[in-house]
Amino acid sequence: MKPVVEPARLSTRFDFEVDAPFSRTALLFGPRAEMSWAGTQWRPVFLYPWPGEDIEGAVFTVARGPHTSIWVNTLYDVAGAACNTSPPSRISSRHWST
Repeated sequence: MKPVVEPARLSTRFDFEVDAPFSRTALLFGPRAEMSWAGTQWRPVFLYPWPGEDIEGAVFTVARGPHTSIWVNTLYDVAGAACNTSPPSRISSRHWST
């Protein structure tokens, strides 16, 4: 059976500059650390590791409205001045009927 609505894929990217040392600011942007400043909509649920930590390889979800996004920290090396989180994959929690 063909879905009522064709699946879609969306990818976004952004860059920003902060006028402070990377070693100080990078620690603010791990999924767990962001909970201290990002507001009530940022509540990651860690799939790996458990309990959740801001580490390379961390996998977590964030729910927003009817969607849940899956995120992966592909690189988290504060000492080496390199961090990257994969673009989120979004899974809809809506159920379509025919």
